[in-house]
Amino acid sequence: MVILRNYAYTGSLLLQKTYRKNHLTKRKIVNQGEHPMFHAEETHEAIVSIETFDAVQAEITRRAARFKNQ
Repeated sequence: MVILRNYAYTGSLLLQKTYRKNHLTKRKIVNQGEHPMFHAEETHEAIVSIETFDAVQAEITRRAARFKNQ
């Protein structure tokens, strides 16, 4: 299940998802547009196809919405 949730297994990477505002505190901050993010395609061999990854993400979202209202 972990493989189907991790985008890196598709052979592509999303870089700079987090950053450090202060190098002394070493606290990670989630990048919400403060800095540019980079998408690197086909950086390594894919274990899961992008079509399978997208289908699994849609199913996870569908199931979460189903149980959210209960």
